[in-house]
Parts: sequence; C-alpha cells; structure tokens
Amino acid sequence: PLNPDDRMAFPAHNNLGLALSRLGLRSEAIEHYAHSLRLKPNDTQVHFNLGSVLLDSGQPSEAAKHFEQVVKDLEEVVKIRPRTRAMLAEAHYRLGNALVRLERLSEAKAEYESALRINPYHAGAVSKLTKTPDFLRPLRDYGAVDSPLETKIRD
Repeated sequence: PLNPDDRMAFPAHNNLGLALSRLGLRSEAIEHYAHSLRLKPNDTQVHFNLGSVLLDSGQPSEAAKHFEQVVKDLEEVVKIRPRTRAMLAEAHYRLGNALVRLERLSEAKAEYESALRINPYHAGAVSKLTKTPDFLRPLRDYGAVDSPLETKIRD
C-alpha cells in the first residue's frame, strides 16, 4: 500500500514520464516511469508506457519484459473488462516489435498474430505480417475476411 506521500508522487512521476517521452526526452522519461514502478510495481499502464519508451530508446530486451508483463496482466483482465482489448492488442504488437529487434522472428510473428486475433484490423500488425515474406498469411485467418488491404495485397 502507498503511504499518503506516495499517492501523490505516483501519478506525478507517471505523468512526467509521459510528458517527457512526448518531448523526446527518453532517458528522463525512463527515470520517472521507473520511479512510478517502485511506488506501484504492478501498474499495467506504467509497464506499457515504460516498455514503449524503452523500445523507442533502442532497448528492446528491457522493453520486451515490460510488454510481457502487460500481456500477462491483461490476459485475465480482458475477460472481465473487454475495453482493455485494445491495450492488450497493442501490447502484443509492441512486444512483437521488440522481438523483431532482438531477431526472435518466430516469436514476433506469434505476437503479431495474437494482436490480430484480438483486433483483426490492427494496422501495425497487418503491416508487419504482410510486408515480411516469412510472415505472409491470408488475413482472413485473423477474421479480416475480404478486407480492402487483403484485396490490395493479392493484386
């Protein structure tokens, strides 16, 4: 449990991390997100935010750990709170991006496919799976039957 001082510090550090990240001050953002996680280690949104800035900072191994945590946390939550599906799909997608950078392509493909099972029209996952020959697979397999993108790809 957070003490009264920490209750105020947690959102402040998270919000500072977000603002600094948007300004391109990634190392400073990472520090604030890390501090947020010290105060509230199980916060899914902070893990997502930290994973994103780590990935943008060229630290895919560290980013992957945070996206794996988000996926783990949301796999159960999504059953109760369906509105978390979008974040879960995005976490799978970003984990896939981290795994590509780590040259773990088969695992990355599985993450992109997971993103598409959750959201068959996730543009990033569709793009990654269709622009790399090893990832080509009919989009109808993910529920995007006869999508305009699939028609374009076939032509």
